[in-house]
Amino acid sequence: MKSKLLTASFVEKHKYGYGDDESEEDDPEIIEKTVGKTPNTVRRIIYEENVKKQTKLGPLATAFTIFKGFVCTGILYMPRDFVNGGYGFSAITVLSALFLTLYCAKLLLEVHAEVGGSLP
Repeated sequence: MKSKLLTASFVEKHKYGYGDDESEEDDPEIIEKTVGKTPNTVRRIIYEENVKKQTKLGPLATAFTIFKGFVCTGILYMPRDFVNGGYGFSAITVLSALFLTLYCAKLLLEVHAEVGGSLP
């Protein structure tokens, strides 16, 4: 019974953004903007302020992040996959995946150039 009460109070606290762990509420500028607002408006204001603080990765950082993802996969899975699948077939498959990935990236860049916009 007590665990249900704890769960319910946690849900009620965090349902509308009233959680104790919200460090954004300590910022005086945000406090000033949220005075007298409804809970949903407070959440929206906090969200918008957080979006303003976010920065996008540059081209080099993006390339490095993608590189890290591929390297991690290679380090963890590829050695055993090469043994299981055979060295020749695995090498051909990896190269095919590389060219397919490059082709798909090219298509995405063409769509971005034509349509524009940005990913959130």
